[in-house]
Amino acid sequence: TREPQNVRQRFDGLRMELLAHKSSWRIGWLATKPVLPKKGVFDDVPDHSTTFAGGYLIMPNPLLHGGNISFYSAGYWKKRATYAHGSASEARLTLGHRWFGASKAVDYNEEFIVQVGSFGHSDIRAWVIATDTGYNLSRRRWHPRFALGLNIASGDRDRNDARLQTYNALFNNSAYSDKAGLVGPANAINLNPTARFSLGKNGARATLLIEWNSFWRTRLTDGVYLASGALLRTGVNNTARFVATQPTAQFVYRFDSHFDLTSIYTHVFPGQFLKNTPPAKGLDYVTTYATYRF
Repeated sequence: TREPQNVRQRFDGLRMELLAHKSSWRIGWLATKPVLPKKGVFDDVPDHSTTFAGGYLIMPNPLLHGGNISFYSAGYWKKRATYAHGSASEARLTLGHRWFGASKAVDYNEEFIVQVGSFGHSDIRAWVIATDTGYNLSRRRWHPRFALGLNIASGDRDRNDARLQTYNALFNNSAYSDKAGLVGPANAINLNPTARFSLGKNGARATLLIEWNSFWRTRLTDGVYLASGALLRTGVNNTARFVATQPTAQFVYRFDSHFDLTSIYTHVFPGQFLKNTPPAKGLDYVTTYATYRF
């Protein structure tokens, strides 16, 4: 499943995973179709217009102690997709490489992705760089972690040529833009400083996360996309790069190992890009939900 807005994104398919070398190596394959939710019970059906399949390898990082690296590839086929470039059938291959782990007080998660394929009669050439590096003060009160995330996703250089450079995050969840899902990782530069505090005895009872997201367009010749991948604004005749600023506070209270309660508040301050193409009012997003784990 994925966690977009309102309704969870579910998949029907097959997944296999092999654990090797004392479980420090993991190799997996999957083939799925997203599910279209219906109003009844156990009546959801596969979306036959979209197919997703891929494989991955996770292994210890031979260069950094306490770290891991992964390599993965994924194929994505959609009968009709829409970008500022236009609408057409899409066949996209994603090749990715990720470094993640921790070394003493520093933790890191760095990802590099390229995409090739076809969009109608156009070629796809897209990429993304995503980084999140944190510093943990585990011996201080509330065990704070301060981090900085930077994500740069390619955008389309010319909507009239025979090449699409807009990055597709495939089945992205809304965590990229703090649950509100206003801006997704396509033609986007995202800078995200965060501060996390663990409260209660040994920091195990509750967590407070404060974030300050800022978004810009990577290419002025491409539009702005929602977290779902849908086109929000085409960007035609709009030369502004700055899209929005979005502070967020998230509080999670854990009652026990099974049950926790989450509350999130986000406010979106529109940037010049949105102001040039109204409506461009500020947006408040509030949600509270409970999670029970078996």
